[in-house]
Amino acid sequence: MKLVRALSLSVATLAGVASQSTLADPQRAQVAELKTVYLTCEQAASRTILDMAAAAFCSRYAEELLRRGFAGDFNQLLAWWREAKNDAISIQGGTPDATDEQGSPTTH
Repeated sequence: MKLVRALSLSVATLAGVASQSTLADPQRAQVAELKTVYLTCEQAASRTILDMAAAAFCSRYAEELLRRGFAGDFNQLLAWWREAKNDAISIQGGTPDATDEQGSPTTH
């Protein structure tokens, strides 16, 4: 039951982010918004398989974040993602998934 609630929360969070009119176009979003969407997508994708629409949405934001937030440097994006994920884990008081610790972002 707890897993079902976690999956529902992740997908619902992603759907809520996707429905915000200010985030309808990743090219118009601020870099901070791109980062928030990216992390939301990563969290949702780590808990469930995204449908095609959600995966496409997340991919558009990941590409725009890579382009504008990190000047196309995937290693910089990866370093930022790892730090942001560790910060989130510290705040939540949890530990990273064993499969994610050495892996790369799941939404890109």
